[in-house]
Amino acid sequence: MKRALGPSLAVPALLGTAMLSALAPLQVQQLLEYRREAVDAGQVWRLLTGSLVHTSWNHALLNAVGLAVMALVTAPAQRIAGIVWVLAAGTLVMTAEHLIGTHAWARGLSGALYATLVPWALVTWRASGADGGGRAVVALATAFIAGKAVFDAVNAAGSLTAEFIGAPVLHQHHLYGLALGVGLVSAQHVRGRSRHRVA
Repeated sequence: MKRALGPSLAVPALLGTAMLSALAPLQVQQLLEYRREAVDAGQVWRLLTGSLVHTSWNHALLNAVGLAVMALVTAPAQRIAGIVWVLAAGTLVMTAEHLIGTHAWARGLSGALYATLVPWALVTWRASGADGGGRAVVALATAFIAGKAVFDAVNAAGSLTAEFIGAPVLHQHHLYGLALGVGLVSAQHVRGRSRHRVA
């Protein structure tokens, strides 16, 4: 039971952080959000904290639901590693925005969630084994989230999601995230094949 305590608390802790960010005073949110000029001035912490603040309660709730769905079908022992990856991916997505993007500011965890989708789907699919129901959940969730990324990219100007969260959808972050996820899985695959050849 004690071993499961850490993983079981990791997800609620991150969910709570994301939701509380919507309650934080405006000055605090502005201090934590990604802002291009501020990062250029040396405030590099914004690359990490930018994914933890949101534009509205709806925005925070949308990201929290996505994270919770993944967590519910992930083995407890893998949840801490998953949370570490989410935080790292959020930082990498904001870094990609800073290096190749054009937006002056950004908030939200969605890029990191998209980065988590591919490795999460692969790990959970393998763990499901012969469980058809578990694999069906993975397949449906993967199809929905990937489809949403494409939908937002095609319909960025009039996105229903933008109306829901009260801010423009930075669909480039979703694509950055998917690219990160594919890159991670590909790197693990190459590493696994290299080890197999050595053995």
